[in-house]
Amino acid sequence: MGSEFGFRDEPSSTENVLKATRDLIAETPTSLYNQLSDDMRNPGKLATTFGVSTAAGFGMTALLSKAPKVGGLVVAGVAGYEAVRYGSHGLDFIGQAADANTDFQRKQLVDRYSKGLAREGATMLEATPGMLLGGSLAVKAVGMPNSYKAIGNMIERNTPQSVKNATAASKEFVAEQWAFRGPGKMQLPSGILHADGKVNALDLGEMLASKHPWQGVETGRSVDLLRMKISKPIIGKAESIDPGFSDKPGRILFHTHGPESPIGTRPGQFDLVATQDLGIVSRGSQRAYFVGQAREFNAAVKAGTAETFSPKLQTLVLDTERQTAFTLESVWLPRLQSWQPAVPKFVDYQAAQNSLRSINITKPWEQIAELPVLPSIRGQNIDFTSLNWLKTGTIR
Repeated sequence: MGSEFGFRDEPSSTENVLKATRDLIAETPTSLYNQLSDDMRNPGKLATTFGVSTAAGFGMTALLSKAPKVGGLVVAGVAGYEAVRYGSHGLDFIGQAADANTDFQRKQLVDRYSKGLAREGATMLEATPGMLLGGSLAVKAVGMPNSYKAIGNMIERNTPQSVKNATAASKEFVAEQWAFRGPGKMQLPSGILHADGKVNALDLGEMLASKHPWQGVETGRSVDLLRMKISKPIIGKAESIDPGFSDKPGRILFHTHGPESPIGTRPGQFDLVATQDLGIVSRGSQRAYFVGQAREFNAAVKAGTAETFSPKLQTLVLDTERQTAFTLESVWLPRLQSWQPAVPKFVDYQAAQNSLRSINITKPWEQIAELPVLPSIRGQNIDFTSLNWLKTGTIR
């Protein structure tokens, strides 16, 4: 509105606050992304945050479990302090925004506060894995706090399925981002991915196996061929491993089995349905290169037939110590909860190696099925005690 002298009135304080708030909301996600990117290039800072947050998560959970009243007071005190602090920052922003009459003033204000919010948000996101780990360790050590159980039950009763799905997707996203960032991740070595898109799975499997000798628990990595990256080690349990995120096309899942694994070297049911294209299992001197069944399993889930889904077992097993190779094909029988009996076909070891040095991971079995089968096992360097990887029974 013009004044009596013909000049335009200065914007009202309310208009200034609304504009500054709008700009702050729009700018903060970009600032948060930039802050996280900067932090990812500082492993020392991430390690410190992870260590401190793990200790805090352990201490808080243990206190709530062993001394729930004291723990509740501590949590309430921390929450109250944070509420006052954020409230004070909010009032400061509103007060300064009310006097920001120009675009330049608002930009300076928004830049300063968006970076502050980004630092706070990045710290919270980076601390979350440590808090969760610390809390999980405390639960195992001293038990689940009753307050956690009550909150969990309330959330379970009142959370819509869409929110649960979104929460699960968020956890998976965080797990995947964490796996491919920070200390422990690797660049894909040169020579693994060929110009024609085929992969030297043999050298990849041997390289990863050399980095992960058996240490009492299964260990894995996700190899992203499209981004030329290998995730940091994924630590599982004695007889199972779960990356925490879904496999995707253009990736290879690698993991280890122990010497006393109930299923030997070959993949189990979970390995098959969790793998999109090619998977690698390492056990001692043995490597199993198998065809994933994730696409077929996901289709069965959508169709509501997951319980009766019958994954196929198609694997090529090499024993570098005995210089032998064989293929194995079988089908899971849901009613019997076992694999259909199958006889291994021994194939030429050198031919198997050569095939794996340049394999199409989207159609690996077409290539493997062409390997020359040994006409006779007599006279071959085959130690039948090595066939303990063909154990059957209920497979996870």
